[in-house]
Amino acid sequence: QSTSVFLQWLPPLHLNGVITKYSIVLAEGRSVNPHTNGNKSLAVSMTVDGNSRNATVTRLVQLTWYSVWIVAVTVRETDGKQLISPPSDVHEFGTSGGPRSAPQMVRSNVSAVSAIIAWGIPPNLPRPVSWYRISYYNISSDPSKEIYHENTNSSS
Repeated sequence: QSTSVFLQWLPPLHLNGVITKYSIVLAEGRSVNPHTNGNKSLAVSMTVDGNSRNATVTRLVQLTWYSVWIVAVTVRETDGKQLISPPSDVHEFGTSGGPRSAPQMVRSNVSAVSAIIAWGIPPNLPRPVSWYRISYYNISSDPSKEIYHENTNSSS
């Protein structure tokens, strides 16, 4: 169950001074734009030395999507003014985790072409379930060759 992420980066292509530090920003959610809503739901904001090119962020929440971007902080050599580079591209990732066992499933109305299934919400999850992944296969064929996956939201 992943609650940390290891990040690596390259320095910006166009520097506006000497890099003194990097600011690493993680926001909860997907498609977060650092220019418009970067301060919304910040999960982590940290800095590392300007000579660093990696960092590990810990204590993330299980089953959560994050958007991450990095900004170089520089000092202009001519006048010592501190400048901030444009943010890097935004990258997204999700932490893993989940129930220790599958929820109890109930099958009904099984036919040659369909089946209706239902299940309960797994207990003791760190946050509400937003979707489930259902995997199934045709038992009359080789199951290693035909595995199907469907995603459904929690209200289906």
